[in-house]
Amino acid sequence: MRTVTDPALTDPDAGRSGHLAPEPTSGPRGTRPDVSDAAGTDSTGGSPRLGSVRRQVVLSLGSNVADSVHGDCVQILQQAVDLLVATAGVDGVNVSSVYRTTPVGPVTDQPDFHNLVLVVETDVTPQRLLERANAVEQELGRVRTIDGGPRTIDVDIVAISDEVIDTATLTVPHPRAHERAFVLVPWLEVDPQASLVGHGPVCRIVDQMDVSGVVRTDEKVTLP
Repeated sequence: MRTVTDPALTDPDAGRSGHLAPEPTSGPRGTRPDVSDAAGTDSTGGSPRLGSVRRQVVLSLGSNVADSVHGDCVQILQQAVDLLVATAGVDGVNVSSVYRTTPVGPVTDQPDFHNLVLVVETDVTPQRLLERANAVEQELGRVRTIDGGPRTIDVDIVAISDEVIDTATLTVPHPRAHERAFVLVPWLEVDPQASLVGHGPVCRIVDQMDVSGVVRTDEKVTLP
């Protein structure tokens, strides 16, 4: 297990818990943040790279709001996968089936979600990957009005290799991943040997969960 406390990860305007920062209050919607720095930049999203340090990252994506611009929930998930994998320094490894899941958390009176897990390998820094995920949410019409409420797209960083990251802006593994069947069931599909740092093999966690609200569908999202 590697514990990361690199101060370069700290950014008081970003989100926490492997989740996404509040949307920027300046600049046009759909624009990506300027993240240029000495590490170099990326023409498909401005994500600085670390060079030789490559990590496997597990991302959880969810959608329960369609819109006239981006399409239905599965189409939105496909666009999110395409945008994330198009980032320089990010290589798609696997993507799970799409699961229809019952809402959990503070707002349960909302439409069911469509969820999947995307596994990538990357040399992009964790903080910059978080910023890139935030930019993808913005581009696909995410509006933050109700905490835990309906959304066109949600992108969470679940795990980054075997690292433990705890900064003012980012906590990895996601602190509620071990409670979320809609994350663990799709993850287990694409990686039967998956293990969540601090909690052990994902298969054992899932064996002890109620997974009745997580139903695999025939709908498909593919790697570009």
